[in-house]
Amino acid sequence: MLKFITIVLIVSAGSLSGYFKALKLSERVKFWDDFIRFISYIKTSIKYNCDDLIHIIVCYKKTDKLSFLESINEDNLVNCDFLTLWDSCISKIPKSYGLTKDDYDLLGKFSLGLGVTDVEGQITHCQLYETFFLQQKQEAAVNQNKRSKLYRLLGVFSGICIALIIA
Repeated sequence: MLKFITIVLIVSAGSLSGYFKALKLSERVKFWDDFIRFISYIKTSIKYNCDDLIHIIVCYKKTDKLSFLESINEDNLVNCDFLTLWDSCISKIPKSYGLTKDDYDLLGKFSLGLGVTDVEGQITHCQLYETFFLQQKQEAAVNQNKRSKLYRLLGVFSGICIALIIA
């Protein structure tokens, strides 16, 4: 009986590890959905309100949460510039989102064009990077479709193999 329980637990552990790996793929797609919504908000706020970037981010945090933006507030700009603040926020993005190095690089480059041109230039910059972010989201969705079933099945089968070896 104890051996049976051990086998069931090992198979369950393998299944869960595959499930969590697949969940990481869906978290990446969700992150890009949320971030593209954020870019749309920035575009709209710059176009119609001509708001300051920090003010836009602070207002956005009140309506929708991107966890890595939590450390940005209007008091922060006194101590450092926006680029430094943005880079520190990017470094705080949780690993659970499953972002790739290219994702982090693209997020870092996005901030370089914000707040340095006129309103039309910033809107164009946001539109350009919105297309880049949409490409990243599509790539993430393709990876999710291809790999999520694979990860779940690998988890189950690795648990079964280990259980068979032990049995």
